[in-house]
Amino acid sequence: IPLSHALTGLLPSTTYHYRLVAENAIATFWGSDRTFTTEAIPPTVETGGADGITAAGVTLHGTVNAHNDDATVAFAYGLTTSYGATVAASPSPVTGREDEAVSATLTGLLPNTLYHYRVVAENSADEAVGADRTFTTARAAPLAVTEAAADVTAAGATLHGTVNARNDETEVWFAYGPRGGATTTAAATPATTTGLGDTAVTLTLTDLAPETEYLFRVVAENSAGTAHGEDRTFTTLLPPPTVTTLAPSQVSPLGAE
Repeated sequence: IPLSHALTGLLPSTTYHYRLVAENAIATFWGSDRTFTTEAIPPTVETGGADGITAAGVTLHGTVNAHNDDATVAFAYGLTTSYGATVAASPSPVTGREDEAVSATLTGLLPNTLYHYRVVAENSADEAVGADRTFTTARAAPLAVTEAAADVTAAGATLHGTVNARNDETEVWFAYGPRGGATTTAAATPATTTGLGDTAVTLTLTDLAPETEYLFRVVAENSAGTAHGEDRTFTTLLPPPTVTTLAPSQVSPLGAE
């Protein structure tokens, strides 16, 4: 007589043994051992928090249950929910039937920037993605580079520099003065900058002393700190001679002085 029984609540990707057992008043009879293996199912994943956040790095966390089928694990991350970059998790692959903590450390990130991330795991059944989460990198002090002065005359010059605000509103000025003399500060143009790229800044000076060596540098400050460019110098020129034409004297029919 054909017999059957439906089983439920089994573990995925697992080999089971079974046999038919029959018993009557005389004896118990055991059928031969046979096996079946349940199908694999996709991993279960959960995107965890982020810690160790700096201006350029972070450690991401998550949890993966591979459901007894080797699952490769990574984190997707980027500036939007399109992500665009991935990094392998540790550990990867993950196997077994229990939840396992995974993590990944990112470096080379942009400062003061919002990032999206999620955990991604894939086994032979399918890929599973965790919920989107975000973190914002820490602020960073600006970068400042003093560049050569230009348009130097006997009484003036134009100072140049480059500032990277590191994505934080940054005030910019120049400090300058004659060697051995008092230092003066004046706002650069532009006086405030932001963003992640280098911005050229300038300051035009007038009323300088002729034939004088001046020291100068660019200075930038944001909420994370102050950056000073290296000192540079320029020397104002010798002023041109002053020539005055006087009226003639001792004019006569034959000449004049």
